[in-house]
Amino acid sequence: MAFTQENLTPTLEEALSQHDSAEQFVIEYLSGVTRALVRNPLQYRSFGVHWWQLKSLLVNAGISFFGKQLETETLTQFRLPSDELVCCAAFAMQQQRLAAGCLLSSEHLIATEEAESLDYILVDEEMEQLAISQEMLKQSKQAQPA
Repeated sequence: MAFTQENLTPTLEEALSQHDSAEQFVIEYLSGVTRALVRNPLQYRSFGVHWWQLKSLLVNAGISFFGKQLETETLTQFRLPSDELVCCAAFAMQQQRLAAGCLLSSEHLIATEEAESLDYILVDEEMEQLAISQEMLKQSKQAQPA
C-alpha cells in the first residue's frame, strides 16, 4: 500500500502530539532512521516506494552517507506534500512490512488510487553496495586470527 495524506492523518496527529514541532519530529525520525540504516543498510527496503523521498530528506539534512542517487520516477509518482508526512509514510510502511515478516524484502505490492495493484521492486544500488561492503568487512574481521 502506498500511503497518502488522507490515510496518514491519524499517524501524523499522533507523531506531532509527541513533539514540540513538526520540524523536531522530522529531525528525530531521520536520526532514528540513520541509526537503523547504519546497523543494517538493507532496512531501506522496508520503506517501499517512500524510500526515495525519505532518502531525499536525508540528503537535504546533510546525511549523504547513504548516497545521493534518487529514482526520480518513483519519487515523483509517490510524492507527499510535507516532510512530516514522508516520515509518517515511511514509518507506516516499515511497520506494515515488519508485521508481514518481510522487512528486508525488496518486493512490494502497491495499491494504486485506481484500486489496481502494482508490483514494485525497490533497488537502491548505493544501499545494496553499502550492505555488501559492510558484510565483507564483518567477514574479514571474523576471518582474522586472534
